[in-house]
Amino acid sequence: MIFRVNVRVKKPERVVFLDRDGTIIRDDGYLSDAGKIEVFEGAREALRKMREKGCALFLVSNQAGVAKGIIPVRAFHEVRREFERVIDPEGEIFDGFFYCLHHPEGKIPSLSFSCPCRKPGTAMVETALSFIESPPPAEKMYVVGDKYSDVLLGKRSGIKSVLVLTGYGSREKEIIDDPLGLPDFIAVDVSEAAEIILERD
Repeated sequence: MIFRVNVRVKKPERVVFLDRDGTIIRDDGYLSDAGKIEVFEGAREALRKMREKGCALFLVSNQAGVAKGIIPVRAFHEVRREFERVIDPEGEIFDGFFYCLHHPEGKIPSLSFSCPCRKPGTAMVETALSFIESPPPAEKMYVVGDKYSDVLLGKRSGIKSVLVLTGYGSREKEIIDDPLGLPDFIAVDVSEAAEIILERD
């Protein structure tokens, strides 16, 4: 797990864990070119609105392309730095960025194993929460993402999940057949996800 934390909200009203590719930016496969980052319309405004309403925001992103040898480590860091610069240039929106580079079937030996941080594993969420002085109750914490692994992360962490229909979301919605694995909410995009979260008491 690679992470950078700068918690600004010590006692947040809500905590939101957000996926990156397919949720905040367009997902066209394994992103290895920082110049191809495309932020979804309204995403920045949605993140800023949640921040202004007292939410702590953490990015939680699987980046298995590194373990698979598809994304060079250097390219991963270039994309990571550019994304963070583009989405949060003043460092005032996110409280932390968490990335899992592992995959059990990878090609890079040092990264090719089953780990607790790869979503739906809960280590990224647990580590992020360890930096919060006074976390809110579970019903005021959310995972937002476009994949079933994000929904399961919410279930395994005991918090709410919001499946967005951007990225792989529309496809994932159609193949989730476990009644116990359904997302708590479905949103068109991260902007609507923010509205859902902020409208709940």
